This record gives sequence, structure tokens and C-alpha cells, in this order.
Amino acid sequence: MSSGMIASIAVHLALWSHCAEGAFLGTAPEHAAKQMRLVQVGKSGSASFIGAQPEERDGEKHDEVGGSGQNVVNHGKLARQMAKQNSAPVEEKYPFLYDCHDRLAIVFGKYAVYWYQDWKLWVGSAIWFAVWGKWLKFGYEEHFWVQAIFAFGINILILHHLQYAVTVKMAMAHVCALLTAQASFQSYMWSKSELTSVRATSKRQCVLSQEVTEEEFQCETMYLDFALPVDQVCVLFAAQCCISWFYMTYILANFNIETVNYTFWVVAYLAMQMTMIFCRGGDSALGKAFPSHDVFVLWMDANNIMFRLKDSDKQPFSVGRANIFLRGVTGFFCNSVLREILAYTIPLMLMSFTEPMDFVVYCVGVNFICTIDDTKDRTYTIVYQDMENSDSARGVGSLANSLAFGSPSAGKSTSTLSPGISSSMSPAVPGV
Repeated sequence: MSSGMIASIAVHLALWSHCAEGAFLGTAPEHAAKQMRLVQVGKSGSASFIGAQPEERDGEKHDEVGGSGQNVVNHGKLARQMAKQNSAPVEEKYPFLYDCHDRLAIVFGKYAVYWYQDWKLWVGSAIWFAVWGKWLKFGYEEHFWVQAIFAFGINILILHHLQYAVTVKMAMAHVCALLTAQASFQSYMWSKSELTSVRATSKRQCVLSQEVTEEEFQCETMYLDFALPVDQVCVLFAAQCCISWFYMTYILANFNIETVNYTFWVVAYLAMQMTMIFCRGGDSALGKAFPSHDVFVLWMDANNIMFRLKDSDKQPFSVGRANIFLRGVTGFFCNSVLREILAYTIPLMLMSFTEPMDFVVYCVGVNFICTIDDTKDRTYTIVYQDMENSDSARGVGSLANSLAFGSPSAGKSTSTLSPGISSSMSPAVPGV
């Protein structure tokens, strides 16, 4: 066969191959009616695509569903059984928990007709006055059993308010007002104790006489991280206030004294307050108390000190009194006032749950509200300048000079650095 004939056959095959493909694909038995449609093959070819008719596809789908219909019915029965089990009363699902609740309700429930006949009011008040009297007279010393009795007294007082108040909102308003007053008073008392202690006074004299020109200041809250801009501090304050408001809103909307669980209330007192919050120092689940005494000293010396981040090559910088005042007020509100309110209202939130797992989850989740501003590894060097002419040296506004009575715990300062600058960032405060 000559090469010309081979070339001619190749050309004909190339030109007519798409017709052959279309004819081959288009052939089908006559008894099987199929749905045909034209599809493109290659750049210029076309072929008929063979598919089942809609009736056949619907029939196959119907057969498939019919074949699995029994499984659907079985799954439906199982789902209904599970739903019925999950919707069972909590008293039936957790008989031991609610048996304990019934027994505790006999003791802590509302049974007196008038509010002044309730034992919780008088016992709680007696505990509160007795413990505060001891602290004011002999000074604060951390004893676990004293703090346990003090926290229990406040808890039953709060419970009494909620049981006999006209509305939950009114009761919570009274509770928050009392806790705010307590936080402010104890911050004042223990700041006074810290500033008027013998150790702090002697170190203060060294600074004023320029015997000490530099001190280290360990920052453990973003509010006192002076390298951060004020804008960031304001955003932090707004965020903590919003989260705290969401927390309080939940209590106001969901707390019902008729449906609370006293078992959860007691466990919250033991597990949260006396294990995770109180008597833990810097390891408290709510973080450390705000160092008000540190802020006061820094505010007094603001015109005569400069800050430099430790091990940094940057030049020292100064911070104005208005800046320090803003940081102090916002930090005190979040880490003293809100912290105090949170510490004593956590049992109220937890006792409103009905499921034990909700109790466990919220035990962990609620603690971050007061700790989102915590920071570590931020140490500043404070450079003192011309302290002889400072307001502190002249005694203008000095807390130590303005106090007319002595410190309840003089000589027991926990500060390890210069006057008012403590490495722990907090004095020994009750409830910490």
C-alpha cells in the first residue's frame, strides 16, 4: 500500500470519526426508551448522551426510599425515646442532688413570715460585725477558718435579701451597693495599713532623701502598664464592664428563689469561694486585688518620677497625674468593686441551674471576667528625681499625714520594694 493511500485514509478517519462516535453512542435497544440529548465531544464533534427517562429515575428513587423506610421508622422511635429520657424531670434524673436540696431547703429556705424573723439576717450580721471588729482591732491575719466564716455570713445575708425583697432587681441593687461599700472600705483600710507601716515609712524616708534613686515596679495588670496607651486602657475597661453587665443581667433575668437549688449553693461556697477564690493570694481564680496604695504613691510622685521598661534601651518617660488617676479609678472599679461583687454573687448564678454539667462549665467560665487584664513579665524601673521638692516631701495630700488613727497592722507590711511599690502588687486584703 502506497504512502499516498495511507495518508488519504488517515484524513478521512479524522474528518468522519465524530460521526462514527455519535452513531455508536446513539445506538440503543428499542425496547428501552431512553432520554437523549446532544453533547459536545472535542472541539467539533458531537454525540448523543443516553440517560434514563424522568419516570425511571423517579421510580428508582422511590424504590430506594421504600427500601430504607424501615430504618427511618426505627431511627424515629429511637429519637423519641432519647427525647423522652432527656425531658424527664431533673428530680428523677438526679435524685441524690435533689434529695440534698430538699434537706438544705429546710435550713436555708424562706419560712419566716416577716423579714426580721429570719435567722439568716441576725446570724449573718453578727458574723460580719464580729470578723470586721477583730480585723480592725488586731489587724488582718489570714486564717482560713475566719475567712470561711466571714464568707458564709455574707452568703446567708445575700440569700436573705433575695428571699424577702420585693423584686430580684431591688435585692441585687442592695447587695451590689453593700459589696461596693465593703470593697471601698477594706481597700482604704489596708492601703492605710500598707502606707503607714514602719517598713514603708523608713523606705519612704530613704527615697525622699535621695538615698534611693531607682526602684523596680512589677506590673501585673494592664491598668498599670504605663507603656500601653490610654486608648487601650479605655477599651479594656469598657470590655470588662460589658462582660460584667452580661453576667449580672443573667442573674436578674433567670434567678427565681422558688426554683433555686441549695445543693449547688453550698457546693459553690465550698468549691468556688473557699477553694478557688479566697485565701489563695496571687493564685486566686479572680486574680489579685488592685494595689490602691501603689497607685496613690505613684500619683503623689508623678511630677518627680520617670518610668523605664526594665532591660529596654528606650529612654525613660513620664506619666501625668491625670493619666495615673484614670488608670487607678478604672483599675479599682474592675479589680476591686467588680471583683468583690463577683466573688459573692457567683453562688447565686450557680444555684439557679438545674443541670450539674451547667454548674461545672460555669464554674470555670465565669472567672475570666476579672482576670482579662492580668499581665506578666512587665517590670519597670522607677527613676526618682528631685524628691526633696516633691509634694510627698512637703506632706501635701500625704495619706500617712492625713490619717488621724494608727494602722491596725503596722509593722506587718507585705511590701518587698520601695514605699508602696510591692512585688505582689497587692496587700493582704481580706477575701483575697
